[in-house]
Amino acid sequence: MITPEEDIKKGLDFYRIRYDEDKLYKFSVYVQEIKKWNARINLTGFKDQGQIIKELIYDAFFVFTFIAHETSILDMGSGAGIISVPAAILNSRMEVFSVDRKSKKIHFQRHIKRILGLERFYPIDIPIESLDDIRVDAVIAKGFGGVEDILDKGKTLIKRGGKILILKGRNDKPLEYKGFKLKDNILYNLAYSNKAYRLFIYEDLI
Repeated sequence: MITPEEDIKKGLDFYRIRYDEDKLYKFSVYVQEIKKWNARINLTGFKDQGQIIKELIYDAFFVFTFIAHETSILDMGSGAGIISVPAAILNSRMEVFSVDRKSKKIHFQRHIKRILGLERFYPIDIPIESLDDIRVDAVIAKGFGGVEDILDKGKTLIKRGGKILILKGRNDKPLEYKGFKLKDNILYNLAYSNKAYRLFIYEDLI
């Protein structure tokens, strides 16, 4: 039987992401804590550790390949921190803001911050519209809403020349939006899976 740690390694190797034993340990703890807390609050729709890794963490690994060298990111509507926590683990120098209006999910993320020692990881439990003092290199949104709504809210959160990454279903379509150009429209599969999704990357027109 393949262990969760082996599944995590397979995903990191698939996406050619560098890691060490400390990072593997932190990912293992994170997945275990998701499963544990899922018994009390609904963090994710997946309850099995293998599903959490293959359906969620692998998606975070894919996205990380596009933001690995940014100095700051913001995860919009972050839920259990599926995008933001892996980014904070993999790049400890990156400032990672993780925003969700549901306090129970942010409480979980703060627990993860404490037990994993993620010093530059900042879980915030307020509506995204209430943020007015944060500017980042990249905003990421998964399961937040429509493309236009994400761009409306994300445009005030990025630095000049920044970008917004939007994860959607395979049949979703991008749209034109004033002040942005669509840099990439990527159809992709999760590692070792036939499930297809789309990543839209919008860049701020300076």
